Amino acid sequence: MIELEKADVITLFTYRYLVDKSDDIVDLRQDVLDLQSFPERLYGSYQEEWKRYIKREIATKQMSKNLIQLDLEDVLTSDSLEEYEALKQIVSTAMQVESTENVKVIDTPLKVYINRLMNL
Repeated sequence: MIELEKADVITLFTYRYLVDKSDDIVDLRQDVLDLQSFPERLYGSYQEEWKRYIKREIATKQMSKNLIQLDLEDVLTSDSLEEYEALKQIVSTAMQVESTENVKVIDTPLKVYINRLMNL
């Protein structure tokens, strides 16, 4: 079994990208794009969500670590490389924003509105 509890965020994102289903209720691409406005979600919720999703998919498909490694190699040489790299860059930027004390997340009107809706 993959050591998900010890995995860094980029590794989790990569595995989550590999096991993503296009018809799933959770839209990974949109979640990652949302990190541009809400970088705090990366560590606040996405990291744990990705771990649960990966574990569920591995168990459902009875995947092994070797099979996932093969998929990773396929993804990095396929047409989806461009999308993967773009999304990975957004995740990396969110990590940097969240890990520095020199950056303050600005509450935009959209962010304030969404946070109010979530607190109803």
